[in-house]
Amino acid sequence: MSRKSSIFIRNATVLDCALAIPHIGPRGKSWHVDIAWEGDTDAEGIVFDFALAKKAAKDTIDKWFDHRLLVPESSIIKRDSDRVVLGTSYVIHETQGFFALDTYEESVAILPDDVFLEMRQSGRTNLLSSIIAKCILEVSPKSVSNVRVTLREPLEAALSYHFSYTHSLRQHSGNCQRFHGHSNIVEIFQDGELNLELCARAAQFLDASYLIPKIYLQENELSPRNLALLNAFPQIEKSAVRHAHIEYSGSQGSVALILPAAAVTLMPQESTIENISAFLRESLELGANCSVVAYEGIQKGSIG
Repeated sequence: MSRKSSIFIRNATVLDCALAIPHIGPRGKSWHVDIAWEGDTDAEGIVFDFALAKKAAKDTIDKWFDHRLLVPESSIIKRDSDRVVLGTSYVIHETQGFFALDTYEESVAILPDDVFLEMRQSGRTNLLSSIIAKCILEVSPKSVSNVRVTLREPLEAALSYHFSYTHSLRQHSGNCQRFHGHSNIVEIFQDGELNLELCARAAQFLDASYLIPKIYLQENELSPRNLALLNAFPQIEKSAVRHAHIEYSGSQGSVALILPAAAVTLMPQESTIENISAFLRESLELGANCSVVAYEGIQKGSIG
């Protein structure tokens, strides 16, 4: 006999993405994703088999949200064929700059402006969670009547050495080549002991940065795609902020972007987590008695 019931999976997956928040600029984010399904039980007393539920949820989040740039509808300047051009304001050092991007459609998720207004004003993610829940409900059995999603920051988010960054790995075989980001901690051990001062220095050094190798930069002559991006968002040339012009191509497509130069951190190599840990060691001039534990999002990383 069927009856109403619900199931839940905590830590069903991790969502790593970037948020194009107007007036703040792109920020990397990593969340634990908790999910609950409500509905009618079948003849065995099951609402939704746990293995199938977790797979459906993870596949949906990976397809539509993970390793994407989440953008407000009002930021879209142009959208045709399989490409999107967007632009938002970006306040850096109390001066207004801009973030503009020309990319392939699969690398962004276009969401209502209210989603970003809620995050900016209160830090809450109720509206984003509801959108994700609706997408998961669409691939759930008909017996499921409601899905609830909670995006939960890890406990480490309260630490002084928790920070965020954005990056793109153009040579990556998967979705890491998209403009996306992470929020995480970095731990630096000196003589085997966690050094909180060094941890905080490292986090501050990279916080809110777009990490790229110098090869991404266009320093002399701008490419046609970057020139078109300037024409689509002419406010950039009027800004008092110096902007960096960037372009790269991966197997998924080409990307051009413009953002304040002060928000770009140049690395000697691609911004893999292995290279980030080595880059921190060199940049902070750490001695042989120090080890760097750099995280990429939640519960994964590199030791350098």
